[in-house]
Amino acid sequence: MDAHTRALHRDWPAKARAVVGNLRILTARHPDDACLAALVGELAIHSNEFASLWAEHTVEPCGRDVYDLAHPVVGDLTVTQQTFRVPQEPRQSLVTFTAEPGSASSAALTVLRQACGIGRGCAGPNP
Repeated sequence: MDAHTRALHRDWPAKARAVVGNLRILTARHPDDACLAALVGELAIHSNEFASLWAEHTVEPCGRDVYDLAHPVVGDLTVTQQTFRVPQEPRQSLVTFTAEPGSASSAALTVLRQACGIGRGCAGPNP
C-alpha cells in the first residue's frame, strides 16, 4: 500500500479492496502459513487503511479486472489484469496485464516493454 502504487491506480480504493480480498482468500487456503499470518499482522499494525479493509471480510476472487492507471512515464492507460491458476502448482498463479490491441494503452505498454528491454530475445547477453 505504498505511495507509488496508490498514485498509479486511478481508483485506488477499488484496487486496494481487490488486493485485500485476494489476500483474505490466500489466508483461507493456507491457514497454517505463518509467514502469511505475519504479513497480515504487520500490515494491520502499520496501515489503518489495510486494517479497515481487512475488517470488512471481503472475499472476492479477482480473476479479471480492468484498471485505469496514471503511469509516471507513459501517462494514462487502461489495462486488463487476468489471474490464472496453475493446476500443477496450486500455490502459484500467473498474472498478466494486457491492453486492447491498437489502443493508446497498447502503445504505452510497448514503450514500457522497450524501455525495460523486454522482448529482445531469450539468448541472453552476448559473450
